[in-house]
Amino acid sequence: MDATKNVLVIKRDPFLAEVYPKPLKVTTELHSRVKDIAHRTNEPLHKIACLLIKFALDHVEIED
Repeated sequence: MDATKNVLVIKRDPFLAEVYPKPLKVTTELHSRVKDIAHRTNEPLHKIACLLIKFALDHVEIED
């Protein structure tokens, strides 16, 4: 990956994805990191989580 690009590269999983919606679940570590950012910025946890997810989605490349 080129260090000058802000890109999240995800390799395609050969298994079928689930077709029904479920709540997003994150690890305790990720939750703590997002919670820390929310606390430091005085913003709601859900707002920070959505901003981070949107950024990742806007910068993702899928590889086979």
